[in-house]
Amino acid sequence: MALIPSEQAAERILRAKHILLTTHEHASLDSLASVVALGLILQRLHKTFDAVVPAFDAKQYPNILPKDVDIRAQFGATHSFHLRVNLQHIPLSEFMYDVRDNILDITLVPKYGSWTLQDVGAEQGADRYDLIIAIGTADMSSLGVLAREQADFLYRTDIINLDCHPSNEHWGQINLVDLNAVSNTEVLYHWLHIWQPALFDEKLATTLLAGMIAKTKSFRSQKVTPRTLTASAELITFGASREAIVHGLWRTRSVATLK
Repeated sequence: MALIPSEQAAERILRAKHILLTTHEHASLDSLASVVALGLILQRLHKTFDAVVPAFDAKQYPNILPKDVDIRAQFGATHSFHLRVNLQHIPLSEFMYDVRDNILDITLVPKYGSWTLQDVGAEQGADRYDLIIAIGTADMSSLGVLAREQADFLYRTDIINLDCHPSNEHWGQINLVDLNAVSNTEVLYHWLHIWQPALFDEKLATTLLAGMIAKTKSFRSQKVTPRTLTASAELITFGASREAIVHGLWRTRSVATLK
């Protein structure tokens, strides 16, 4: 029997060795909270991952969200680069390197004899990540610099695409796009509540509810549905405090920031 997308996503995460968790540039609080919440889940599943929010400003990180997940503002290397020297007939005596004017200078000293150019080779190494989870990204270009500079990497890597917006192009290999949800955190909640209910606690519930409250302006948005309210009530039963979140998101801002 074929797996539905939510089951495919769960199975693919469990098989992944190194995950890139990311979202769009200048992420909304809803998308940021989604990254943090899924990061908490990946930690509890003992998965290796990097969380990248392009152009992320740590000074703007809301106090209401936990700081357990390390958020990076820039993408690191997507693959390694290998230099190879054949030591079968001429062993290595010394290895030295230096960096000057942005140039890596490598010096190898053989124990005897000398190597030829045929003994030296270079090749691109394996990809650093074998799975990408993209949150709130309508299309590949929404990933910003990663799409502009590493398009080949994106095309050859499995992608889980999680979103709630009608503009999403279902561009991932696995698409968790729920148009009946009002926020990415709501999409994430419905999925995680089925897949990993035992991992829910106050910290995770607070993170998800914070994203939902921020996106709906504390449930004042006309897009709020009974399903959204039911999800928020269930998160409160897990320990999330709506009043604390509202206070942390809006009532602690300076007058200058509010203006």
